[in-house]
Amino acid sequence: RSYNLALVTLPEDEEYRSMGIQGLKEDLLDQTLNMNVEYRIGTEAYVTLITPDKKMDIGKGLVEDGLLMIDRKGGRKLASLQKEYVEAMEKAKKAHLNIWRYGDITADDAKEFGFGK
Repeated sequence: RSYNLALVTLPEDEEYRSMGIQGLKEDLLDQTLNMNVEYRIGTEAYVTLITPDKKMDIGKGLVEDGLLMIDRKGGRKLASLQKEYVEAMEKAKKAHLNIWRYGDITADDAKEFGFGK
């Protein structure tokens, strides 16, 4: 059975995607984690992965490190968790970490410059 990380997505740029995948591999390798199913879309389960001491949410950590972007799914049930993820992404943007090193890479900004049409 496969699972998806809840509330996160890889960037579209291939280089940034690779960075996100590598960061995820490093965080998961040789780790024991607790998994919680946050929501389902069809047959797909979306989960959070938390260290047993409950000190680190793997997905949120990767967003905070500027390696993943947030995916605004999950509805009202996950509003507080989603808020934490948004705050983590804003921190990474302000610090220009990894995918944010040259500024905002979201599609919304790209439209202003004639991209994404």
